[in-house]
Amino acid sequence: MRSSLRRASRLVPILAVAGMWPVGGLAEDASEDYPVWQDRRRISGVLFAGYDNAAGRFGSAGFKRRVRGSIDQTGTTLMTTLGFGEDIQRDRFSPNGRKRTLTLQTRNFVGFQYVGANAGWAVHIGTETIASEERPSFHQRVNAGFAAAMDFWGKPSPGVFTEISVVAGSARESIWARGAAGYALPSGMSVLRKAHWGPEMILYVDEQSRFGRLGLHVGPLTLWRLHLSTSVGWHVPDDGRHGLYWTLGGYAKF
Repeated sequence: MRSSLRRASRLVPILAVAGMWPVGGLAEDASEDYPVWQDRRRISGVLFAGYDNAAGRFGSAGFKRRVRGSIDQTGTTLMTTLGFGEDIQRDRFSPNGRKRTLTLQTRNFVGFQYVGANAGWAVHIGTETIASEERPSFHQRVNAGFAAAMDFWGKPSPGVFTEISVVAGSARESIWARGAAGYALPSGMSVLRKAHWGPEMILYVDEQSRFGRLGLHVGPLTLWRLHLSTSVGWHVPDDGRHGLYWTLGGYAKF
């Protein structure tokens, strides 16, 4: 029987990266957000958070900052993420016929980002820790290991945005990958001035489970310093629990 802890842990990287995937493009638009303040202070970092609703419910938060200088420039970066959530499965041995698995994940990275006029990339390496508890048995498990993340973004033509993100971790021998393309929305309103919409594809594999996703994303919608993105689509895990997924993410620079 496949471990329910595995099934729960496979969704957590989505939230760890849900906050990460727009970060590659943050530097590209940083000067647009604070044109008056550029000579007075530097945008040293970004806070991000996300929520994922599919077979379970997961949330994450984190921050990324430059070691020196502004986040909108090429250089060394630090990043930390924290994810928490639950997965619910059928279980004939549980009193209520259901089993809940709570999962907590932390990652700490150091890396380097390159910021160009129409493209950029970021590479990070670090550590990860994943703790799980199964209810109602209260069986606990903790795994620790190394993690690496890569993010690439580019603008092949005006109004078109592409992005590829990959995260690998040794704690559960997992690989998470996301590819997306975006097309600019009409920018007559300030809230839409940076927004794109388009398809996204997500694949995840660990040593005992896997899933795929195909959906549509839109964002970021700009509300002063806050930038919001959302996506919706079809979630296809290998345990047969197919269904809709939706996510909500946001970031703010400081």
